[in-house]
Amino acid sequence: MIDDLQGHTGTGVATFLLRRHDSTVEVLLLRRATRRFFGHWFPIEGRIDVGETPEQAALREVHEETRIAVGEFFREQREPVLLRDFGLSIYVFVGFTEPSAQVVLNEEHSAFAWLHPTEAATRLPLPTQRAALQRICENFIAKQPEETLRVF
Repeated sequence: MIDDLQGHTGTGVATFLLRRHDSTVEVLLLRRATRRFFGHWFPIEGRIDVGETPEQAALREVHEETRIAVGEFFREQREPVLLRDFGLSIYVFVGFTEPSAQVVLNEEHSAFAWLHPTEAATRLPLPTQRAALQRICENFIAKQPEETLRVF
């Protein structure tokens, strides 16, 4: 695990990318192609590099893993979520993109899917991910997000 953290802070980011399609909202999930969690569906995730802010890391990961441009970008909540089982803290972000955005996967993933939030929740393997998606549904989909959470 120590080698895995070289060049990283030990803190991670997760970005739930959303797109509005008429009256519906879809969530982007990516199927992992790497050893850890192989074949499982995840939001866009990664570690914060030394010298990066959580916001910079999240946007870097979105670009590296999907090549999508984010239109609006928010912190899901003010503080990171602690993943006790993994010994990590994760900052969760919400990004909105255009319905026509084209996903270009990198080698970390084998597939992507734009899903209704209910379907996305059934594919997420971790309870903390499902809880974050539930909060996103309540605070970013069902209503306008708080402006104090806006990054841009």
